[in-house]
Amino acid sequence: MITKETEYLSLLKDELDKKYKETYPECSLKITEWRQQEIIRFQKLMQDVVKGRISEKWFYTHIKPEQNTKMPRIDTLNLLAEFLGYENWVNFKNQKGHFKRYKPGDKKKTGFIYKYRITLILLIIIMTAISIAYSTGIFSKNETYEFCFVDADTKEPIENSGVEISLLHENQSPEIINCNENACFNIETKNKKITFTVKAQYYKTDTITRYLNKKNKKEVIKLKLDDYAFMIHVISTSTISDRQKQRDRLNKMIAGDAEIYQIDKKERGIEIYNKDEFIDKMTIPLSSLKNIEIIEVTYINGKIAMMRFMQN
Repeated sequence: MITKETEYLSLLKDELDKKYKETYPECSLKITEWRQQEIIRFQKLMQDVVKGRISEKWFYTHIKPEQNTKMPRIDTLNLLAEFLGYENWVNFKNQKGHFKRYKPGDKKKTGFIYKYRITLILLIIIMTAISIAYSTGIFSKNETYEFCFVDADTKEPIENSGVEISLLHENQSPEIINCNENACFNIETKNKKITFTVKAQYYKTDTITRYLNKKNKKEVIKLKLDDYAFMIHVISTSTISDRQKQRDRLNKMIAGDAEIYQIDKKERGIEIYNKDEFIDKMTIPLSSLKNIEIIEVTYINGKIAMMRFMQN
């Protein structure tokens, strides 16, 4: 039976590698060889699934080594195990351990155990097949459902925010759907359940799971404004009349060790800012960093811990 914690950590890394490649099958690197691009994508996956993230520094400390000599904190291990679909770190270890084997003994006892196991396996297979048939609606016809998105405060439709839906399928890459001008999208399915992630500029990303009901084929979903991201955009497009006041606002919003990335699609490059550099760029008169578009924001303890943006 596996007893060393570092060996369990090695198994955890293998599963994280497989989980990542379900979404990014083009990646041929193993997890200990990942570069910054893979790490950023992995952070985004974690944010989408468990609303949490690990820092790039943590990744280099605990994931990059081929052989670990020390263990991470238990709260981080619990978060990673939950990302993989386990209840927590202890549950992950329990499922990775070996089951006890019966010692050779009485033939009748051994034969009973063997028949019991076979019966149990057959029952599991039958129940799984029934469950799959029910959940996928093999014997059902397609129904059309509509989902629309509004501002949680104003109750108005979310307009001009590029609402994007990532429809999640089991054992498949997400299907990307862009909403129409009324911030709505339709889906035709015979499934009993649907799960999707919704993203809109300056609104908080949310993952929605719904058990579909033929009697209620239209639903309005409220999205919460990402106040800090929207405020940064407003600051970047406004005339700075009180430089110190703007600096104070940004200082309260951004964590001291925040990682801030400016994405340049034309050059396909990334420029990295720390907190002070970003505040300087946003508040120095005649700054070239104006009218920015926030792509992604991650919060820790109510402050911006990671941000990716583009300049319009």
